[in-house]
Formats: sequence, C-alpha cells, structure tokens
Amino acid sequence: MSLGQWFYSPDHGQLCQVVETQMLWGETVCRVWLPGKDTIMRMLIGCANVLKTLRERTLMREFEEYRESKQKRLKVFRLEAVRAGFKKAWQERDYATIIAVAHKIPENVLQEDPKLLMWYDQAVTRMGEE
Repeated sequence: MSLGQWFYSPDHGQLCQVVETQMLWGETVCRVWLPGKDTIMRMLIGCANVLKTLRERTLMREFEEYRESKQKRLKVFRLEAVRAGFKKAWQERDYATIIAVAHKIPENVLQEDPKLLMWYDQAVTRMGEE
C-alpha cells in the first residue's frame, strides 16, 4: 500500500485512504483515514492486501459483464474496470477481448486514456486488424 492510495474497507463499509505505513512489532501496519467517520485507524498490511484482492476481483467481474454484454455501445461503465480487464487480457495475450470491449466503449474515452489506447493499439497490431 502506498501513501495516498484509496481502497474500500468492507469492515468499515467505506473508502479509506492510506496516510502512513510503519513497522510495528515486526508487522507492517498502515494508518488509514476513514472520511465517513473522520478518524484515523491502524490496519495490518495483510488486511489491506486482502482488500486490494477483493477490489481487483470486483473490477474483473464488472469487466466480464462488459465483455459479455450484447450492447453495441456501453453507456454506463467503470473506466477502472476496463483498465483492469485490459491489463489482465494483455497479460493472458487475449487480444480479441481487448479489441471487442474497446469497440463497445466510446471512441473519445479510448483516445483520451493513454493506457487503454496503448493496450488497444498493441492488441490490434498483434491481431493484424485495423
């Protein structure tokens, strides 16, 4: 976890922001700010990593919904989920998925996001499609 990073804490039912990372009795501990309660709490890094994994799973579920959607154009989508899905598809060399989902999101969104554009352009190149 890095300073300033936001993540969702199911234990607290809200977003938290990492304000400090420290070693305490041989364990790495984060101090996080809970804006809904305006308080700072300590959280073990292990707990934060579990939360990060849960977040990634949620994003991938959303991306799968976009991929399987029968809509030609997605009107409502989460950019963060598209990024996570493109990243995973790229790692798995699933270029067809990147291209298929890219065709469902608005062109201006794709053109204005450097990471999405990079993954899309590279996928098109690797697939030999234009």
